[in-house]
Amino acid sequence: MERYIKDNKITTSKPMTKEQMKQFAEYMEKGLDARGNPHEVIGSYNNAIKKMLPKGAAGTSSKMDDVLAAGRKYMKHRGFQSIAAAAVLSNVVGEVVAGEIKGLQVMADSSYYKNALAALQRGDIGKAQNLLTGDDSLYTEIITRVGATAALNFKRRIDEAFDAAQKRSYD
Repeated sequence: MERYIKDNKITTSKPMTKEQMKQFAEYMEKGLDARGNPHEVIGSYNNAIKKMLPKGAAGTSSKMDDVLAAGRKYMKHRGFQSIAAAAVLSNVVGEVVAGEIKGLQVMADSSYYKNALAALQRGDIGKAQNLLTGDDSLYTEIITRVGATAALNFKRRIDEAFDAAQKRSYD
């Protein structure tokens, strides 16, 4: 649903239309993702529900309570939680990877990054760290252009690298 909302630019000021609601429901019923492509988890879930319905009942039940009861029964099935968790994780992992890629693209074009590298070459570690993770920095550029998750991941790794470098210089 989140992907469908994002792809169709649905907002509080531009709410989902009846046609979009119908299209999304049809996608789910047919085992498709938010873009209308086959989705393995949704499709297998739908097929499992259909197999659990009494013979001759598949596709004929018009009572929502029957459909919900079949769904609840399937959710108790041994492998359902693993399938559901895998579906959620695959979406999260995909978003993290996409954020990392976008973050790398921002870095490649960023004057903050180029200036931080120049500062490191001059030995000005404090300036470099400030250009990478300070108030007005590559970190804030990544927040603005990519998102908070990618920016926080970047900041954590940079801070760890600078902390490790400072510990080495004291040892």
